[in-house]
Amino acid sequence: GHEAHRTTIPADSDLNVITLRRTDGVDVIPFFSSSGRLYQWSPTGEECVLLTVRELFESRPDVHFWLNPYSQGNREFTPSLVSALLSEPAE
Repeated sequence: GHEAHRTTIPADSDLNVITLRRTDGVDVIPFFSSSGRLYQWSPTGEECVLLTVRELFESRPDVHFWLNPYSQGNREFTPSLVSALLSEPAE
């Protein structure tokens, strides 16, 4: 199985975020709907942070995000879409 070592990251920590570059040169941040989707994309696994989508989008509203890259049902979230989604009340 996939090993999960859960720890808490201190609030003032710097994180190195994996970015992917589209063919047009735009950087996108990959994120995943499940650990299974992460391992489909990176079979050896990656260090990752568990966040709500709202927390992720609020952390970098200026960038493009890519849900489940290179897999069926993947979706890109542009900064304008992220802004529109963040303006909706939290459920």
